[in-house]
Amino acid sequence: MIAVLTGDIVSSRKIGDKRKWLKRLREIIERKTGLGKPPKWSVFRGDGFQVEIGSPEHALRIAVLIRAGLRSVPEQKIDARIGVGIGEKGFTGNSVNESDGEAYQRSGALLDSLKKDRSRLQIQSPWAEMDSAMNTALALASVIIDDWTQPEAEVAWLLMSEQKTQVEMAKKLKISQPAIHKRFTGAHLTEINALIGYFSSTVLINSKKK
Repeated sequence: MIAVLTGDIVSSRKIGDKRKWLKRLREIIERKTGLGKPPKWSVFRGDGFQVEIGSPEHALRIAVLIRAGLRSVPEQKIDARIGVGIGEKGFTGNSVNESDGEAYQRSGALLDSLKKDRSRLQIQSPWAEMDSAMNTALALASVIIDDWTQPEAEVAWLLMSEQKTQVEMAKKLKISQPAIHKRFTGAHLTEINALIGYFSSTVLINSKKK
């Protein structure tokens, strides 16, 4: 069983230069996921991307990491819609874009529905009960993430990509620790991390069921 993240860059035409978001996206996926090795991924249709994750319990964390990393880029207002599909892989092609299976199909269909609903993050898995609970929670979490300021997204990015403490963040950004704490609480990172942890443990439990 795998997870596939199918996403696209929100209002990519307004960004103009593709390099502004592609460089950060490549950094996130190839260097910052915290997995044993970088996941397979590719870009398609100009502003779309797919990421295949061999351990589906990491899928939500990486989806939020992508959004935090993109939103933390100064003065760019970059964000992504991401559909997270979990299921069997099926066909393995020469690239991610050529592969197929339940996870790919669920993820791609979700991205299409996200564009219509103007939502930016949902999941679909073999477990309908989990999907219902998680997508309700994600609707609330997305309200928070959608409202992140660039400084709040930057703190989320440093926490999730480098596991920096608030003291370390303050030194890196050359601001006070109270200022970091204000951004941390403003971004509701304790609650976001709790949701990511719940998702991970629930996926692991469901994966072990016959």
